[in-house]
Amino acid sequence: MTIVRFPWDEFPEVWIHAQELEVKKHLAYREAKSGDPEAAYHLVNEMLSAQVVEQLASTFEGTQVTLVSA
Repeated sequence: MTIVRFPWDEFPEVWIHAQELEVKKHLAYREAKSGDPEAAYHLVNEMLSAQVVEQLASTFEGTQVTLVSA
């Protein structure tokens, strides 16, 4: 099987807040993945990287942005 990746053109780089394994080990992960909004909030809130948020703020200064969890 060949995996084909299409270019994202003008889409900005993706900033990763936490490593996937770290997220999956979090106590709220299973419930968040199952659709529990409170668990998802705690998971995202605790995995959010202050350094990445600062990079985003600097890069998109003056622009209204919305952070979302995939």
